[in-house]
Amino acid sequence: MNQSLQEFKRRFKPYEQEIWREIFHANPDLIKVSKEKTAVRNLEAIIDATLRLSNEKGFHATSLRELSAEAGLSMGGLYAYIRNKDDLVELIHNHGRALAFSFLTEQLRDIDGPREKLMVAIRCYVFLCQVMRPWFHFTYMEAKSLNEKERRQVMESEMLSDRIFSDIIINGQETGVFRETDPRLTSALLKAMIQDWYLKGWKYRELKTDVETFADFVQDLIERYLLPEGATAPARRNRLVRASAHVRG
Repeated sequence: MNQSLQEFKRRFKPYEQEIWREIFHANPDLIKVSKEKTAVRNLEAIIDATLRLSNEKGFHATSLRELSAEAGLSMGGLYAYIRNKDDLVELIHNHGRALAFSFLTEQLRDIDGPREKLMVAIRCYVFLCQVMRPWFHFTYMEAKSLNEKERRQVMESEMLSDRIFSDIIINGQETGVFRETDPRLTSALLKAMIQDWYLKGWKYRELKTDVETFADFVQDLIERYLLPEGATAPARRNRLVRASAHVRG
């Protein structure tokens, strides 16, 4: 049975909590709270509040006082986790990068065939963009107003996910599974298609297209583009069942 978005969310949530714990333990000089459970809960509340406010009015127009109220913390409580907005931006980027790309890499770890691996990578990344839509939107929309260090972090994140796709395509070309084409340009355009999902959600609502249908379509389009001339793509239903079965819990 094809994996649904709800099943993806169920498998994703425990992984998200583990990343929060890793960030807590990786920042002892910044986070002045000793209890892990409390720290993880409040970190999540702070980041979620930041993303909500940024979507409504923009990150740089949001004050720390507004953020503390939205997160349900006092100003003193907020300062137990960050010293300023630069710290906040770094936490947001570190959390999002670690969560998205560690999870994606884990889902692909035991898949050997490049054709199957690419299909799973596409579906997983589309679902990540849905589940983490506020983070992806923040990263894209706020990049222009970030400082040089922060912009470099955003660019590195973008190139990291591009490389995941291009490496799979290169492997497929080397083994004769995919036809010869520019793997980096293909990966870049694949990412641009997926970005359209979270940047222009209104368009797909107008088309009455849900995220699972969108993922199906992108998988089918890319697979047909990369197959050698004369090769036949497997039936969509059978291919998607096989691919979704490898998205590991």
